[in-house]
Amino acid sequence: LEQILRERQYGKFASFEEFIDRMPPTDLNKRMVESLLRAGTFDSLGVYRSQMLSMFEIMIDRATEKGKNNLVGQLDMFSMPGADRPQISVDYPDIPEMGIREKLLMEKEATGMYFSGQMVDEYSRHLEVLKPESIADFVGEDADPVDKARVSLAGIITSVTPKTTRNGDRMAFFILEDRMAEIECLAFARQFTELSHLIRVDNGVFVTGNLSVREDEPPKLLISRMEALVENQRFDPSAIKPRDEQIDKPREERKEGSAASPRTTSAPPKRLFLRVPDMIGAPYQKAWNLAQLFEGSFPVFFYDASKKEYSKNPVGVAISDYVLKEFRALLGEENVILK
Repeated sequence: LEQILRERQYGKFASFEEFIDRMPPTDLNKRMVESLLRAGTFDSLGVYRSQMLSMFEIMIDRATEKGKNNLVGQLDMFSMPGADRPQISVDYPDIPEMGIREKLLMEKEATGMYFSGQMVDEYSRHLEVLKPESIADFVGEDADPVDKARVSLAGIITSVTPKTTRNGDRMAFFILEDRMAEIECLAFARQFTELSHLIRVDNGVFVTGNLSVREDEPPKLLISRMEALVENQRFDPSAIKPRDEQIDKPREERKEGSAASPRTTSAPPKRLFLRVPDMIGAPYQKAWNLAQLFEGSFPVFFYDASKKEYSKNPVGVAISDYVLKEFRALLGEENVILK
């Protein structure tokens, strides 16, 4: 890692093949490079992760062989730090990119966390139709859950613990995680018999049930209904059956004494605007660093309040609820605007 950082001081890596060429052959450990690939380190270099994974071993072998063929004591002018190197051409196979689910699972396996997004992002089209409530509304210090309240949630199952009752029936506890939080769910014997095929790790599901709120315990969801989420590439809105009246009602309607709120639709935002006092102070520097950390394709504009000028950041962000939350915590709610 130190060698990578030292080499990058002489210029960013313009391509994966340039990375292989610029790194000393002794530092090109295949296992380490594969871990970097699986974590998405090189995703911004214009080649599919699937293509790089299919070629990296061959490329490292070539680089290693090149190093062995150098005469002892001979100085390779192209191996000097910062020196211009000849363009390298690599024939990557014509294969499609892997889906977001596969990429995220790779990242989790390599690093213990996700970088490209969240597992639920693969089901965003279905979630727009289902409109589940946020798990964060019912767990955590600021939540105010109501015992036996009926709620509908969606997310990824991250762990499953099967149990056997005294009567010999099977049931299960499982953790459901969305973009912001997680909650423990219980599927009792009858529900487990019907839904066991859906209760498995890394499966995306939409669940309906009643909250169980006990003093000094995190809220739990007692499952009554469950259905599988459909990936974006397979999602067909016309094939989605309308849910029953209770589930379709907005959360505000289900609260006692509250009036129904009409649902409105709006065009999805296309740009992120960040207002900072100026373009030299700490708020700008920290926001810029955050944008670099979560680099993506969503356009970002900074608004310099001192000059009343907009400027487009050369680096976009991988937009998500988590990233927006971080920007708002840094700059203030009123200074982070999606349009």
